[in-house]
Amino acid sequence: MGLVPTLNATPGHEVIHWWNWLLLAVIILALLIIDFRGHVSKAHEPTIKEAAVWSGIYMAIAAAFGLVVWLQWDLNLAAEYWAGWITEWSLSLDNLFVFIIILNGFKVPRAYQQKVIMLGIVISMVLRLAFILIGAALINEFAWIFYLFGVFLIYTAISQAREGITKEDEGESAEGYQENKFTSLVRRVLPVSEGFREAKLLYRHRGKTYVTPMFLVIMAIGSADLMFAFDSIPAIFGLTKHPFIVFAATAFSLMGLRQLFFLVDGLLER
Repeated sequence: MGLVPTLNATPGHEVIHWWNWLLLAVIILALLIIDFRGHVSKAHEPTIKEAAVWSGIYMAIAAAFGLVVWLQWDLNLAAEYWAGWITEWSLSLDNLFVFIIILNGFKVPRAYQQKVIMLGIVISMVLRLAFILIGAALINEFAWIFYLFGVFLIYTAISQAREGITKEDEGESAEGYQENKFTSLVRRVLPVSEGFREAKLLYRHRGKTYVTPMFLVIMAIGSADLMFAFDSIPAIFGLTKHPFIVFAATAFSLMGLRQLFFLVDGLLER
């Protein structure tokens, strides 16, 4: 089915069909709807207890999906999923601190931060799916691409280490937020309203439509999280070559990121 391939788990073993992708999509959409209806639609600041409980629930759901993979296919594929999910979840902790910096930089009211993070995660999930399918197609077609991923990871690690050393030598603070090129481009192309208009993304005034700072910060969250994918997705492809397992692990690691953000942010405040 085009970019959604039917792949052998291992040569001669069970296959991952298109309807497995459909089932995964239904599960993710159901969880998103529950999250939007039960939490995001009611603007409020989650307590540490609420964030901790729901973080635990999403971790349990993610772990349970590995059991589904085990029952449907085999333990090897389930082990690849669990390893990928743990890797993605661990790497997503970096995202949380970047989210904190971005939200503080835009001065987003606490009651609306849930909506910002959730919509940013949805945007990132869609873009990551495209990135995963393209990456899987390239690996299947050109095996040497996988080694290019490895070189990119090493280059990224060295670049980040050098940047950190440079900031320490120059006495720069890592706490300040600077808009990335994509967010700056959106600000230049689209008219932006002054100040937040509650949780609205668009604002109509005197016959002219403006995007609000809420729209900009969602773009900033989504694009920042996508940049993390250029590190994490090649890393998880080192654990499994199946795009279904890669996306499942990535999606479930992102699903609980909003609750984990408020848990970490609340603990940092204390």
